[in-house]
Formats: sequence, C-alpha cells, structure tokens
Amino acid sequence: ARALDLEPTSFVYAWALLRVRVQAPDLLGGDRVEAGRVASRFDDGQPDAKRLLAAAVELEVGSSTRTLELLRSVEQVETPSMVAAWRSLATELGEILLRTEEWSQAVDLFVLTTERYPEDSVGWYGLGRALEGQGDPEAAAGAYAQYLERVPAGPRAEAIRRRIAELED
Repeated sequence: ARALDLEPTSFVYAWALLRVRVQAPDLLGGDRVEAGRVASRFDDGQPDAKRLLAAAVELEVGSSTRTLELLRSVEQVETPSMVAAWRSLATELGEILLRTEEWSQAVDLFVLTTERYPEDSVGWYGLGRALEGQGDPEAAAGAYAQYLERVPAGPRAEAIRRRIAELED
C-alpha cells in the first residue's frame, strides 16, 4: 500500500492510481476524494494530462457536462497512454449519455470523438445512436455507414445494415 502514498510522477502512474482509488475503494482505502487529490497533486507540466485526470474524477462524481467540457479542452494528446485515457473516458461518458438519453451532449461527444479519431468505429456507432435518439434518421444512417466502413464484418455489422435500411425507408 506504500506505493499508493507516493507522489505520481508520470501520467501513466497518476492515471492508474486515480482509477484504482475510485474503482477499488474497499481494497485500497481510496475514494473519490482521494482520486481528486491524486488529480490535483499531479503536475508534469502538461496541462492536458491534468485535465484528463480531472475529467476522470468528474465522470466518477457524475458530472457529465463537466467531463465533456474537460475532454473538449484537452488539446494535445500525444502519448499513447493519454490517447488511451481520452478514448476510455469518452467511451464511458458516451455510454452514460446514451443510457440516460442525453442526446444533445451525446452528439457533441461523439462528433468530438470522430473528429479527433476518425478511425474509431465506436465513436461512429455512438454518433449514429445519438443522432437517431435526437430524431435525425438521415444523419444517423450516415454515421452508421461510417461505422460499417471501419468494421464491415464486425459483431454489429448485420444489425447496423438492417437499421440503416429501416432509417432510409
């Protein structure tokens, strides 16, 4: 447990420590407050790393709007670990927004995701679902088509093809 008391010196360590504090509080004595402390103490000179950590804390406390703002404010995601963290947070937030039918925020998130990572099939699928929920079947069909371009034989491919056909009728 002493490793959990060390100051985070790299983004990878700070990210892992924050996630453990939030996801295994009974095991490690952490909680959202401790996760917030990790995020606030960490400083590697990269404001975007700090914003990603803050976004993770905001997501855990249930602030979808603030999490989206922080993800939007992250400008330079250069390292593979930061890219993975950004995409992980976007995926988690997207699932929440779709489940709670917060269509406008979901569209904003998935547009941002597909602009930053156009190869991300999950982003295109989420955008299709959000646009459909928002009542824009034509745009939803277009997003689903982008999903199929990326994973034409994926696990959802046949269902998405049928859904596009339904939306275009």
